Amino acid sequence: MPRDLDKLVADLTADHEAVADGLARAMGAVDSTIAREEWRGAQPIKHGDAMTITATFDGEERQFFVKPEHAGIFDACCPGGSAYATLQRFVDKSWTVDDVAVVLSFALYGPTAKARLSYDMARTARQMGLGVTSVAYAPHPDVLKIVTRDGPANYAQIAVDVLTAVLFREAADAA
Repeated sequence: MPRDLDKLVADLTADHEAVADGLARAMGAVDSTIAREEWRGAQPIKHGDAMTITATFDGEERQFFVKPEHAGIFDACCPGGSAYATLQRFVDKSWTVDDVAVVLSFALYGPTAKARLSYDMARTARQMGLGVTSVAYAPHPDVLKIVTRDGPANYAQIAVDVLTAVLFREAADAA
């Protein structure tokens, strides 16, 4: 079934704007210490209405998802420049270890305070006419360790499933 690309672009744009507005309000309340802290005390996020991918990771059943309100930040954090470009790298078989690690890390732990702040600053820069479109996001050290230890190809399909769920709000095998 063909996907309505214009609707997808409109939905992603609306998600970006909603997330950016919420972040702008929230960042005023974020303590500068928290903004500098990246992974200390990080716990896996709880899914709400996000499409959940259940898969085995490091020998355990885990739930991978990106909350709808984090879709804009996720898009900006993707190593390919956007979630769609990163998915295309998997389709073209030109993905990297970083692609797998970043997607899985974000789907397990969500955005860091630093990524949220960077996203808000990038949004402000875009409003000022500067060409900032991406946000630096370092994958959680445990995720990177597991992906490199076990081989990224073992987890590439999970990353594809997460990207598909974020972009199309449906499971990859339903396409």
